[in-house]
Amino acid sequence: MADGDAMRLLRAADGPWRMVFPRRYQSPPERVWRAITDPKGGFWRPGGMRIDPRVGGEVAIDFGDCDGEDGWAVAQITAYEPQRLFAYRATSGAPQTQWSLQPEGDHTLLTFRPAEQPLLVIVTGWHATLDNLARALAGQPLLSDAEFAAREAEVAGRYRSLPGVI
Repeated sequence: MADGDAMRLLRAADGPWRMVFPRRYQSPPERVWRAITDPKGGFWRPGGMRIDPRVGGEVAIDFGDCDGEDGWAVAQITAYEPQRLFAYRATSGAPQTQWSLQPEGDHTLLTFRPAEQPLLVIVTGWHATLDNLARALAGQPLLSDAEFAAREAEVAGRYRSLPGVI
């Protein structure tokens, strides 16, 4: 894992820790945007997503069977600026998840800020998910469930000792 792929933790004075994942992809913003926001973009695993692409619309992402629970996470879109900014929150007043894209020549800098607290299982899951985004953009198959779990285990050691990771 390259240093640029690692999650960083930020904290406002007396506030909770927040995760930030900066990633550089060798694809233009149009392709990265499509992969993130198009249900047919091929990036979301295992079950995909549904989206009403507008501020106030709904986004639902299937994170699969989570301990026997329905894995669909539903949120309201708070920002939708094609090829630049996509944000959503689960409930009014809750922290928002934000995908911010910046062009860098033929490449894209994605800054991903998930809303969740930095629990180790969430940190490693998002890390592996962003790895899958790189694979989708490169035309490679997504990680299988076993490969995804192995990737989570591989990066866990790097994050386990960070302050703020629970």
